[in-house]
Amino acid sequence: MDVGDAVPRADFLDLSAIGSPQHTRWAQQAERVQSSSAFYREYLNGRQLASSLDGLVDIPFTDKEMIRKATIAGFLDS
Repeated sequence: MDVGDAVPRADFLDLSAIGSPQHTRWAQQAERVQSSSAFYREYLNGRQLASSLDGLVDIPFTDKEMIRKATIAGFLDS
C-alpha cells in the first residue's frame, strides 16, 4: 500500500466511516497473499482467505517462530 493511499486521520474516524476502507484493503491484501506468498499457500493448504473482515477469525494463527522457520527455508525471500 502506498502511503498516499492512507485514510486521512483514520484514527479519528467513526467506525462506520473506517469500515469501507478496511474492507477494501483487506480484500486486496488477501488476494496478494494468496497469489504471491509461497509460505501462506503451503500453510493454508488450499484454503482460501475470506475476502471480508468477518472471515479474519477463520484464518489460522501465525506466530513469529513459524515466520522465522519459513524465512530460513526460503519461503520468504526478500
